[in-house]
Amino acid sequence: MHTLHLALTVLYMLCLAGALTLTVLAPGREGAKATITLAASALAFAFLDTWMRSS
Repeated sequence: MHTLHLALTVLYMLCLAGALTLTVLAPGREGAKATITLAASALAFAFLDTWMRSS
């Protein structure tokens, strides 16, 4: 369980870092789409992480 929690934490931190990086490096429509996708992925991984901790 601890390993899964760690893996989910790393995944959503990487997604957030990617979203922030794309915000700076890839302005425009394509950058916005990628940023939104990564931010949504980060939220999903954070939700899974919280759910796994509570169960």
